[in-house]
Amino acid sequence: KENIEKIHAQDQFDVIKGSAEAVLKDFSAQNEKFDMVFLDPPYKLQQIVATLASLRDLDLLNEQAIVVCETDNHTELPETMTGFKAIKQKNYGLTNLTIYDFQMG
Repeated sequence: KENIEKIHAQDQFDVIKGSAEAVLKDFSAQNEKFDMVFLDPPYKLQQIVATLASLRDLDLLNEQAIVVCETDNHTELPETMTGFKAIKQKNYGLTNLTIYDFQMG
């Protein structure tokens, strides 16, 4: 929220607090779809693979959506999983970034 205020873009973002599971279910109930998603969970609570599966199973992604996943450098995400293919993986010291392309089944 502070970063959004720093760039004076409060009217361009919605900050939503809650568990990923609950928020994703709410988005699904509202028939929301996304072209890009950033997943940056607290490192101790990482459930990125489960969250990716929820994004897919709840039909929240448009065709060719991009999902950017940030993890600690000890977490390795799969290169592929149903609907997702890693198009870039990069280490930045203590942080790994994995970028997935989504393809509908």
